[in-house]
Amino acid sequence: MARGFAKSIQDLEFEIDQFTNRIELEAHVMVNAANVKAAASEKALKEARMQVEVLSAEVEALKTLVLTSTPSQPNAHLHPQLSGSLSSGNIHVNNTPPSIGNGFSHKSSGGGLKMFTRHRRGTSDCDMKYHHIQGGADLNSPLSSSPENPARPATATAADACCVNGSGSHLAGTPDGDGCGEVDPVLYDELENWRKNPSLEQESSPLMQRLFEEDADRCLDFPQRDLAARVRRAVRDNVIFIEEFATQSTICALLETQRPCRYRIKLGDGLEDQWYTISSLCRNRITAVCDILTYLRYIQLGLVKSSLDDIYWEMIRLRKRMTLARLGLS
Repeated sequence: MARGFAKSIQDLEFEIDQFTNRIELEAHVMVNAANVKAAASEKALKEARMQVEVLSAEVEALKTLVLTSTPSQPNAHLHPQLSGSLSSGNIHVNNTPPSIGNGFSHKSSGGGLKMFTRHRRGTSDCDMKYHHIQGGADLNSPLSSSPENPARPATATAADACCVNGSGSHLAGTPDGDGCGEVDPVLYDELENWRKNPSLEQESSPLMQRLFEEDADRCLDFPQRDLAARVRRAVRDNVIFIEEFATQSTICALLETQRPCRYRIKLGDGLEDQWYTISSLCRNRITAVCDILTYLRYIQLGLVKSSLDDIYWEMIRLRKRMTLARLGLS
């Protein structure tokens, strides 16, 4: 009897030990799972904050693009007369000094007329649709003073002079104030056709093929071919993340050479996607491509209300930025 009772006690103690071990193991598993979820939540929170910052920056950019003109902050492209470019300083008779001194003057052969062809103008001063003046224009034509065509204001003459050179080519003021820029008629037509049915796919239109082949693909061409191809796909799909990052690494993942790396990128929006450290040169090249694709995406979504002329020159500015970034001059 006593021996059976002792065996029962021993079996009971064994079961209690097993039960205790099982409880401790389950508790350990639960704690470990909670820690994993907490780490994932912290990582998701950090990435969400980063996305909020990116979206906030995009909202500010959108406000700049579509902000309605107000008396306190009038838009220059809606009120070109405020820029002073159409003031009497654009055309001067005899030797009256100009009010704008950032251009060069050209004295015509008759009457001492001075026209400043390098100045900043509003977009309404010069219709950049080249086919409006495709046949060329004669600045000395009697069209401006004949009885059938009453004399036009001097400002219109100045705008025409800036829009047409001696061969009938189309000129217009560039948005960055570099002076008169000449519109590429082929590119302008491609933009006009693209705007009717905007798409960001490379094969969707001649414009997108041109942008990718002449600018974007060259800007995203890096020695690390596999990673560069993934970067191009991520940029096109709008799933690339770039952030400033303090690291001791001096090897750029895209250039495969020693460079100061103050940034890192992630290709995709997954929590487990890998981060790659990159140099400022690579970061500038990637962001330059992202900027023009973001601008075109805003147009596709109908968020940009600017005229076709303004869109053309903004696209030229962004293409110029890609070229400068590719050359390391940004």
